[in-house]
Amino acid sequence: AYNGFWMKLQGQDIASYKTLSFYIRGDSTRGFTPQIKLELKNNKNEVGRYLLKGLTDQWQRAQIPLKDFAGLTDVKGMTEFVIVFDDITSTKKVGTIFIDEITFEG
Repeated sequence: AYNGFWMKLQGQDIASYKTLSFYIRGDSTRGFTPQIKLELKNNKNEVGRYLLKGLTDQWQRAQIPLKDFAGLTDVKGMTEFVIVFDDITSTKKVGTIFIDEITFEG
């Protein structure tokens, strides 16, 4: 199984930024997986992947260095940001995750 959230980045050049940042928390009532896979894609068909672990039911700020997205060598011409829920990564198959304030930061 495979599901997720994606956001078009419209060819943005993010070379002047160092991190992808956002707030995230799981829903303690509905449950949630404690880890998710993140992907950044560019117009060269490169896919950078990062496994975000340690999600809790409390808001926390995730700050991921762009250099930590394995497989991504060029951050110009970015096409998508994707949050992936799949059989391998998502240990809990039902639940809710809240995400807010997605930004690239210098």
